[in-house]
Order: sequence, then structure tokens, then C-alpha cells
Amino acid sequence: MPLPENADESHFVGALFGEALQVVPAETVDLVVSATAEIVIEGHIALDEQVMEGPMNEYPGYNAFDASPKPLFPVSAVTYRDDAILPVVAAGPPVEEDHTGTMHVAEILYQLRDAGLPVASTWFSYESAPHWLIVSVRAEWHETLNIHSGELARRIGDIVFTGKAGFGVPKVLLVEDDIDITDVNEVVWAFATRAHPEQGEVHFPAKPTAALSVYLDEQEQHTYRAGKVIYNCLLAELFPPDKRPVKGTFENGWPADIQRRVLSNWRPHGYR
Repeated sequence: MPLPENADESHFVGALFGEALQVVPAETVDLVVSATAEIVIEGHIALDEQVMEGPMNEYPGYNAFDASPKPLFPVSAVTYRDDAILPVVAAGPPVEEDHTGTMHVAEILYQLRDAGLPVASTWFSYESAPHWLIVSVRAEWHETLNIHSGELARRIGDIVFTGKAGFGVPKVLLVEDDIDITDVNEVVWAFATRAHPEQGEVHFPAKPTAALSVYLDEQEQHTYRAGKVIYNCLLAELFPPDKRPVKGTFENGWPADIQRRVLSNWRPHGYR
């Protein structure tokens, strides 16, 4: 989780839990560690000795081929509780346990709202190996801001693509809040049916980026700079409020009395 510079991580954890994190002195280094840790590995990072590391797969979900020299970490002590649990994640195609980002989207949500934008929610599509950040805005955004969707996308991108929380975000899908952004099926449906093939993209060239996406060329990987994009799936400015497309669902497509009759007979007709 991206914390402010010089913030103490243990203090932040304590704030989340509402109580102080209990710590104890380490055995061989001048640090304190969590008193309830499963395993504590102590040592020092060598300044003048390197060993080859890798290859290791990463969160985009592809096999890695290259190893590289990294500073050696001589271990001076290992302590652990009885029956300690060692969490291990082997990165692969989504969804895997390394496809995280919930704390990042929480930070991005805070930043967007702090900028006065009518953002309803944010979410990483874990099925996209988080390459898709989904941002939903309130349905009345057009009346509230009185700007076109391209300008709204530009404002969102200028915040998301310049902060630490959005460093690893290459693509944003921008939708209204009638879409459940935690449901990948609804997200795919919105992207496919609402983003205009020509006017539906807002590009941000040469933004800071993580270097692990497989489509990046060698220069982009080494400079940590690459183009990013927002896919504009907003509809509000295209229709008057009473003519905007509505999901063709059971709730929206049938009179209330028919809905009641169907639901009351659902189980008697043998459906779950």
C-alpha cells in the first residue's frame, strides 16, 4: 500500500486495527519486529556482493526467462512461532494471489474525490492481471460538472497516472455507476458496448509505468515511461436524462405486477 513518505508502517497498521502493533527487538539487527509474526528473517543487504536471481514469473502472468544480479542478503537469524505458516505465491495467469491492488484503488478513490470529481467507486479487474483499473462516476456527472466526457477522462488520468498508487495502471475503463465494477462480466459488456471505436480513447503519452507488461518495448522497460490510456465508456452526455440507455434487466424491463407474479411462482414452477 502506498504510504506517505517517511510514514512508519507499524504505526499505519496500528491505525487500521485501532490499536498499537505489539513489537519486540530483533535478535541480531537493531530493529523491532512484529511480536506475532509467523517467521522473522534477519540479516543485512550486502553493498559489494551480488548473486544471480531469477528468473521469476510476475503478475502479468507470463513465464520469465532472464536472471539478473541482485545484492546478497546474508541471513544472521531466523525466528518463528510454533507451527509457523509460510505464505507462498507462484505468479501465473489470473486470478492468482499476487493479483492484488485493493489498497491502491482505495488510495486512488481518495485522490479522485479529494480533487472534487464525482467518482462513485474504483476497482481493479483481477481477471485483467491488474492491467484494467475501473473507475465509475455518478450518473449525474454531466449535469454536475458541465464538461464533456473527454475532459473528465483527462482530469482523472492526470491524477491516476501521476501518483504512486497509479504507477502500475496502464489502462482505465471509465463507466457510470449503473455498472457493477466488481463484476467482470458487466465490465466487459460496458467496454464492448459503450466505448466508441474512434472517439472512445484518451491517450497519455510517456507516463511513469511499471516495466513488467509484456507489450512494452526495451526502451519503455528501461526508462519506466510508456503511453497509458483511458477507455471512455460514458453515455450521459450523449442522451438527454430521460432517454439514456437502461439495462434491459428483469427489474427494468417488466411491469411491477408481472415481476411479482413471476417471483411468487418461481419456486412452485421448480426453479431455485
